[in-house]
Amino acid sequence: MKKAALSLPLVCIMAVSLCVPTILRAADIAVGASAWYTSWNIELEDDFGTIESEMGLMYGPVFSVAFLERWSLAGLFLYGKFEDPEMNGASVWSSQDRYDFDLTVNFAINKVFRIFAGGKYVRFNFHVPGSVDPSYTMYGPGGGLSATFNIWANLYLTANASYVYMKGEAELTDSTVDIVARGVNASMALAWYIVPASTTLYIGGRYQRLLEDRKEDDNFKYHEMLGVTTSVTYSFSI
Repeated sequence: MKKAALSLPLVCIMAVSLCVPTILRAADIAVGASAWYTSWNIELEDDFGTIESEMGLMYGPVFSVAFLERWSLAGLFLYGKFEDPEMNGASVWSSQDRYDFDLTVNFAINKVFRIFAGGKYVRFNFHVPGSVDPSYTMYGPGGGLSATFNIWANLYLTANASYVYMKGEAELTDSTVDIVARGVNASMALAWYIVPASTTLYIGGRYQRLLEDRKEDDNFKYHEMLGVTTSVTYSFSI
C-alpha cells in the first residue's frame, strides 16, 4: 500500500514526459529545484490542543512547460521531515514526514493573470516508537488564480491562491478510515531573471491550511503550514 501510494507522483511525471513531446512542436521548458522552510502545526478537535513540531525543510524538483502561446504545464514535488512534535510541552511521537505533489495546467488570460487547474497528492507519515506508524494519503482536484507583475527590468512579483478538494484514507494503528480534506494555499515571491544564465531565482513565502474531515476516530481538525520558499530554475526551448 505504501509503495503504491508513494509511486503515484512518479507515475504522473513519467506519463507527462511521454505525452508532452508528442503533442508539442515547440515549447519553453524550465527545470530546477525548490525548497520550503516551514512550520507544521496540527490543530485538534474540541480545542484539545495543537501539535507543534520544529521547523522543517521540504525540498524537491520543479518544472514547467509553456506551449501554444497561452498554455503551460507545471509540476512541483516536495518532501520534508519534521522533528520532535509536541503538544503542551509533551512529546507526541518521534518525527513526522510529508510528501506533496502538485500538477497543474495553466492558461494565461493576459500578461499578468493566469488561471490554473490540476491535481494534488499529499502523504503524511507519523513515526511512533514501538508502534505501527500511522499514515495519511490524500489526492484530488484543485484550481486557482496567479499573477505576475513586472516591477523593474528583470525583477518580478508573483502571487497565487488556490483551493483543493481531496479524498483518501488514514491508516491508523488498528484501523483504516476515510478522509475528506479541503485546503487553501497562498504564496508570494520575488523573481529575478538572470538573462546570460537563462536562470530565474525566487524567494518569498507560502501559507497552506488543510481542513480534515474523518467520519470515524475524528481527531485532527486542520493542518497549518507557514514558511519561506526559494527556488531556482533553468530555462531553455525545444
